[in-house]
Amino acid sequence: MIHSLNPNARGSKMATTSKKRLTNQVLERMTPPKTGRLEIGDDLCPGLILRVSEQGAKSFSVIYRVLGEGGVTDTGRPLAGKQHRITLGRWPVVSLGEVRERARAILAKSGAGADPRAELASSVRERRANTFSAVLERHIKQDAARTISSWPNVERVLRLHVVPHLGDTPIADIRRSDVHEIIDNIVASGRIGTAREVRKQMSRIFNWAADRELIANNPLSGMKRNDLARNTEAGRALKAKTNRESALKAIRAAWSHILYPIKSETAGKSFDLEHSLISSRDRAAIPHVVYDKAKADGLVLEKLGTERLWHALKPIWPQDRSHLPIAEIADWFAAFVYLPKVRDKVVLEGSIRDAVAKLDPQFGYADGFDEATGKYHKLIWAKNAPEFGSPTAMIVREAEAQKQLNTEGVPVPLLEPGSLPGSPTHPGSLETGLRGPPATNKQRRFYGSVEIDMVRPVKSFDAILNAVVMELQRTHGAKVKLTLEIEAEASDGFADSEVSVVRDNARQLKFKSESTGFED
Repeated sequence: MIHSLNPNARGSKMATTSKKRLTNQVLERMTPPKTGRLEIGDDLCPGLILRVSEQGAKSFSVIYRVLGEGGVTDTGRPLAGKQHRITLGRWPVVSLGEVRERARAILAKSGAGADPRAELASSVRERRANTFSAVLERHIKQDAARTISSWPNVERVLRLHVVPHLGDTPIADIRRSDVHEIIDNIVASGRIGTAREVRKQMSRIFNWAADRELIANNPLSGMKRNDLARNTEAGRALKAKTNRESALKAIRAAWSHILYPIKSETAGKSFDLEHSLISSRDRAAIPHVVYDKAKADGLVLEKLGTERLWHALKPIWPQDRSHLPIAEIADWFAAFVYLPKVRDKVVLEGSIRDAVAKLDPQFGYADGFDEATGKYHKLIWAKNAPEFGSPTAMIVREAEAQKQLNTEGVPVPLLEPGSLPGSPTHPGSLETGLRGPPATNKQRRFYGSVEIDMVRPVKSFDAILNAVVMELQRTHGAKVKLTLEIEAEASDGFADSEVSVVRDNARQLKFKSESTGFED
């Protein structure tokens, strides 16, 4: 049985009980006595005492005797002196494991003939020297005054609301409940913002003190104060919506360029970044603005001409490969910055079908290839290709396609002179099988000028590019040079802001300075 050392102390009645193996679960479920205080000994640490008050407060202490304090026997054996008690702290501020460790250390020292109270007295003096006011002064001098620009205002709040209550309290003795009480009083007065600031700065001070080992840990860690929440759910939703709308508006207002990769002319550099200007009038949703602008500037194609497709594929089609899977081609168009940028795979597949259906296609189409027989499945040449449903769909080189079709006895269409739009009508102008011997008088230079339709400039330019430029580039060794000439007139004159924008953009786009500018 464990009995009180002084049952009549402070006029209270002390209950007694046998030892228990204390655990956190036992401590949580333990009910307080109806009257007086209850003391329970820990079965795992003899001398460790749990005291439970009527209000349910649970605190630990250790009872010990100092060996030798009671004198010695006739044979010289030291005797233990009278009982002493040292308070270890309140649960759960101090954990069960922590108090057991401290109790065993005290019992070990007393068993060796040393009184732990002397060391404790020194610790108490140190704690009393580190009052909240003293630590606050150190914190201001060493940290806050140098790192927080608004610290004078913060210091005033702490001296007004905290120091009068906790200024003389050792910082190691301050509990979360003490801070809760201060915050409760501030909240009751309706100053929620001040209460938030007090909690924030108190936690900052405790963290600073813990880092310097003035306290074991921050007692406010995990502190919950729902009444200090800045917004209700509705308020947060409204604020989030407002912030989102403001952010989108700001982005739309600030967005001025689309950046996109292009093939780099610098050796060893994978790509360069080019840009396209978005005018101040283009202020719809950003994704729509970007796509519409990219489409209008020809950066993204919704239709890919067959000649442009072949011009892109021809130099990158490995010579040792007779066919290319369409899925692989789609990956190329998605990854390689020097290939035309199409809207999606549908545009690419549509261009391939149109190329296969031409009278003089550069490649054929097949659903797949049989490695065992070396034959293509459902090979198509100069005919409309089906929808590409097969995952093994591929395009086949012209020579391989014609070789298999001739072996199978499938007639391959031969073109008559003049059968293609724009082709010469005189004989001897087509290559073998399709074209005859070359003409004796070859035209060596082409030149031309055309006025672009400003209602649909990109569409007009794309048509010119596919119908003329790409055809000219098919000739080996041909050098094609494009020069864009722009002339604009405004009867009332251009605004200064527009002149500035155009000049800056022309400079970035490398217009020739000697032939570019404004005039009256």
